[in-house]
Amino acid sequence: MLKTRIRATLAVCAALLGLVAPSASAAVPPAAAAPPSELAKSAGQKFHLKHLYSGKYVTVSGTDSGVSEGALRALVDRPVTGEAGLPHTFSLHTSRRTGNDRYGEMVTLRSEQNGSYVTAEANYTEPQRGILRARSDGPIGEWERFTLKSQGGGVYTLKSLATEQYLSVPDHGNGLLRAVAPSVTGDREKFTLEPVKAGSLGPASGVPTRNSLDVMTWNVCTNNGTDRGCNGFYQNTPADFTKTFMEMVGVRNPDIILLQEFCEKYARPLEDALERGGTEKWDVRFAPIEYRVSGSENGNLRAQKPCVMDGKNADRGAYGVAIAVPAENTFYQAHPLTSPNKSNVEQRTALCASVPSWSVLACTTHFTPRAAGDDPDPRIAQASELRAEITEATAKGYRVIFGGDLNAKPDEMGAESFYGAGHQECDRNNRPTFDPTPDTPGDEKKLDYLFGPANTTWHLCSVTDDNKKPDEKLPAVSYSDHHALRGVISLR
Repeated sequence: MLKTRIRATLAVCAALLGLVAPSASAAVPPAAAAPPSELAKSAGQKFHLKHLYSGKYVTVSGTDSGVSEGALRALVDRPVTGEAGLPHTFSLHTSRRTGNDRYGEMVTLRSEQNGSYVTAEANYTEPQRGILRARSDGPIGEWERFTLKSQGGGVYTLKSLATEQYLSVPDHGNGLLRAVAPSVTGDREKFTLEPVKAGSLGPASGVPTRNSLDVMTWNVCTNNGTDRGCNGFYQNTPADFTKTFMEMVGVRNPDIILLQEFCEKYARPLEDALERGGTEKWDVRFAPIEYRVSGSENGNLRAQKPCVMDGKNADRGAYGVAIAVPAENTFYQAHPLTSPNKSNVEQRTALCASVPSWSVLACTTHFTPRAAGDDPDPRIAQASELRAEITEATAKGYRVIFGGDLNAKPDEMGAESFYGAGHQECDRNNRPTFDPTPDTPGDEKKLDYLFGPANTTWHLCSVTDDNKKPDEKLPAVSYSDHHALRGVISLR
């Protein structure tokens, strides 16, 4: 596949066609991006982008072609709302150019219409210099990076790193967005980001059809390849990850699967694999881990953290948590959790999905990790907020099953409060689920949990010991530094 940075040859071809004047290094046509169906699995925050001067909403053009294909234009009078994949919605992402950079200092826009990152075409010549196009499938580079700065009242400017100019909608461009303004002179360089509102959980209905459920949670550690304890899934392609995951699940799928440290673009392939040729129907949902955007008003905007590229240098989407439930699921929602109010610190989330016929709401989460001299307050707050969501769902008639990596031992506040509230945990023997150094005994501890309502019981609770793969040079190489926790819950 041609990389998005190979520009010169296609620029000459475009010039011959009269589409754009030739330059020393110009742009390629749109790269093959993620199908919108992949991104439709995400519960991440989406926005409508509105140009302040014209009052028009921004969309990805469906009529531009050639080197203008995927151009962003402010032409729409009202937004189109709905799930990812529908027009006129964008998500915010953040990445680092070097290890010295900080997440949240710069942002990248991704179109949820075509799944592509937005680029500022810095090497085009007039009249198309600096046009914005949703056409990159990554990796995120200078052309996809922007500095966002609050102007107060929910209004922002965006400055392109590639052109060193501000986004604007010049006259006589039919709403075309271009990064060509040398300074902010008025409302032409200003935009608002309007959050797309999520739905709400309705009441449970009917008599549950199932009361015994097989549930599994696993921190699969897909984005950390810095040590042997956590490198088996690092940079896996979606196909490689899915194949190994299904081998470890075995011949019988759990009924509910909770996952942490997961890559967004694994969701659809995992869903397909769980369906095993159509014998079962599944829904795999994803929610991103985010960072505060440093230039946003009071730090209230968050941008999604990316997974590192896979071994074939393909984008794996955002990094976060996921949940797999039967395909009858209609409601799913990410719940941002209070996290340390600092820049460059991951902002945590919980993701919940309903199974109406079971009267079940299932939730997965990954609390803020421990560190030397750590203050447990973030995990205490996160546990309190998750308990509030559980209480609300219970009042609507749902049996709530939840768990994940709480980054706390059973007697620590991030986990202890769930026991104190009467929730029943799968493994009361507290077997270790976290082993950061598989070659060194003594570092293991329980950080992963499966909880159910107070009036339920767990059976056949197991901590897997098969999270390692054979290696010719070493005794074992771990897929993850966490073991999977699996059990059968009897609901009432």
